[in-house]
Amino acid sequence: MIRCCVYCIKQKSQKRAAPFVGMDDFAWKKGHRYGLLICDARTHQPIEMLPDREKETIQKWLQAHPEITRITRDRYSRFKEAMEEIRPDL
Repeated sequence: MIRCCVYCIKQKSQKRAAPFVGMDDFAWKKGHRYGLLICDARTHQPIEMLPDREKETIQKWLQAHPEITRITRDRYSRFKEAMEEIRPDL
């Protein structure tokens, strides 16, 4: 699954604006290292794969994408912390 997402993201040469996104973490190696997959919530196409799920990484990505108006996510605390500090309107 991860290889498929990486392939899809690499095939998209231009970045497209997606106002509604979904975020979910995944394990690169179960219990040791986690990444973050960001998908377009309307088309379910992967937009970006972040190397980790740290608060600083999420905040940098949110700052680089001001077109985001809504995010769906699970209850992982770092998602909420990152969003509240950078974009409290989400």
